[in-house]
Amino acid sequence: MILACPRCATRYLVGEEQVGPQGRKVKCTSCGDVWIAWPQPDEAEPPLQAPPEPPEPLTELPEFKHPRSHARPQRPKNRRALWFGLAFAITGVGAAALVFRQDVVRQWPGAARAYAAVGLASS
Repeated sequence: MILACPRCATRYLVGEEQVGPQGRKVKCTSCGDVWIAWPQPDEAEPPLQAPPEPPEPLTELPEFKHPRSHARPQRPKNRRALWFGLAFAITGVGAAALVFRQDVVRQWPGAARAYAAVGLASS
């Protein structure tokens, strides 16, 4: 049988024996809402006019696990390698701008002032 949380609509697949004929209090693992789950009536039986009295509350509520995990995506295991790669790329761009400064100024004349500001002549 499938139970659906009335607050967040998260669905759970549970056996009818876990709910029982008298119904059972259940708790949603996604939002924490607590409600009473009733067994689904057989289609041959006519629907009940009013639900039976709720069962005595359990001292311990069962927590049904959702089939799909809502876990956060895992971070890369080796973050140092990512930072090292980023630093290497930035250093490479800076070195290329230094070595090829004449080509940079030829393509972008405004860069000559930036090179002059740090004490480098573009020619």
